[in-house]
Amino acid sequence: MKAVKFIAAAFLACLLCSCGGSEPNDIAFVVALGFDKGTQSEYEITIQFAKVNQISGGSSENGGKAGPEIIQNVTVEAPDMYSAINTANHIVSKKFSLSHAKLIVFSRSLAEEGIGSVVDTIIRSNEIKPDVYMAVAKDSAKEYLSEVKPVVEVNPAKYYQLVYGENESGGIPKTNLLNFYFDKEAEKKSSVVPLAGVTQAQSGGEDGTEKSTENNANQNAPVNEEGFEYKVKNYTAGEVAVNGENKSEAMGMAVFSGDKMIGTLGSVDGELYNLLSGTLKRSYISFRNRDNDTPVIVKIFQYKKPDYNIDIENKTIDIKLFLESDLYSRPQENYDVDHLEEDITNDINSSAENFIKKVRDEMGCDILGIEKKLGYKFLTNESLAEYDFKSDFKNYEIRVDAKFEIRRIGMKT
Repeated sequence: MKAVKFIAAAFLACLLCSCGGSEPNDIAFVVALGFDKGTQSEYEITIQFAKVNQISGGSSENGGKAGPEIIQNVTVEAPDMYSAINTANHIVSKKFSLSHAKLIVFSRSLAEEGIGSVVDTIIRSNEIKPDVYMAVAKDSAKEYLSEVKPVVEVNPAKYYQLVYGENESGGIPKTNLLNFYFDKEAEKKSSVVPLAGVTQAQSGGEDGTEKSTENNANQNAPVNEEGFEYKVKNYTAGEVAVNGENKSEAMGMAVFSGDKMIGTLGSVDGELYNLLSGTLKRSYISFRNRDNDTPVIVKIFQYKKPDYNIDIENKTIDIKLFLESDLYSRPQENYDVDHLEEDITNDINSSAENFIKKVRDEMGCDILGIEKKLGYKFLTNESLAEYDFKSDFKNYEIRVDAKFEIRRIGMKT
């Protein structure tokens, strides 16, 4: 009897093992997908996957490899993502798994034509998670992914999570596939997607270091002269001067109308967007010192989501921001804290108001989803549907009121 129980237990143990599935070493985990316009087919799709044995150190006596050595790209032309995966499986010996994908990148030219059909296909996948991050490459998605060489993070999926999901600097929005899909379908908010790019640099410096080309931000990115982020350049991806192995960067955002990209905004705009949408947790921000025109550095904390009050009859939108900060630079000897708080508050208010008006008037977009906040203003869905907010939005007065306080000032003299 004991022998029978032992055999049965052994049999069940075999069933619980991965005999019927794929062994981990037989799988290539996709961490990112890039979509460019194809020449022979609809799309040129770049599949970036992690070499699991390099992460775990299985092929090295000294442990896992560094970030740049554990990712590999394969690019194929195909009419859709699944056809590309099938084709690539004939090139790479391992079976691709999409369950760990963290980023989907679209080229600018593709985004400007419209990415609705691609998003509709991906969102229906039972492998790709709906919270996968999105980005628009300033040029080619393939070029961007080929330049991703994480030098700190060993796990490439973690690298994308930190850059696109947990980056607190505020220069890019945090947009995932599900958010984009719902905004596209509901048509009550214009989507914004992070801009990804490759630093344009060339070797040739006298000291052996790289020097930037004429495409770099030192020539192109405008210097912000307003009080908010005073003297900071309004960068977009590909403009920041970087001297290092990893030439990829994410900075600024692409603005969409429906599923089509219609323009770009810089990193300072990205901080204002996150501030107004309530996703800016903390960030170092410089403000103009009115007494001597020098930057004043504060670390801002957004301790509460913004409050929006929309008055349809009087055509006003009042936005309250709730901010605290620590002072990181001394403006001058024996400065007045209350006076400094008032100046910074005015800078935040005016910069936020100008940002909303610029996007509304120049791009015709509502990227803050103000139309989505109108629901409680109407008694019925019919009356809400009859109101054409998109046409009336330009007539609204925008008023921002920041509740700003400096908590810690350090030594005053």
